[in-house]
Amino acid sequence: MYHFIRYLHGYNYNIEEAANILKKNIEWRGSYKPYNIRVKDAELVAKNGYLYSHGNDKEGRPVIYLLVGRDKVENNDETKKLKVRFCLTIVLDIIFFNAHF
Repeated sequence: MYHFIRYLHGYNYNIEEAANILKKNIEWRGSYKPYNIRVKDAELVAKNGYLYSHGNDKEGRPVIYLLVGRDKVENNDETKKLKVRFCLTIVLDIIFFNAHF
């Protein structure tokens, strides 16, 4: 219920649109399984140091920096997937464990 309320708020209380986006998100999570991602799975990308967290904003949300200029890994299909997996790993760790990288 909490997530649906967040989606409702994010989509200006348009119930149909919020429900549709939430459904797509649930389907994506079911197929991609972001909760199974580990940093070692994306070690090639992690070594670049172009994504990190540093502190929180005024509302207490983690601030995540993405320094695209530091990204020196070749962009092919495999490394693009690794980059997405790494970003998700960091974001999920920050959100759920308040970890800072």
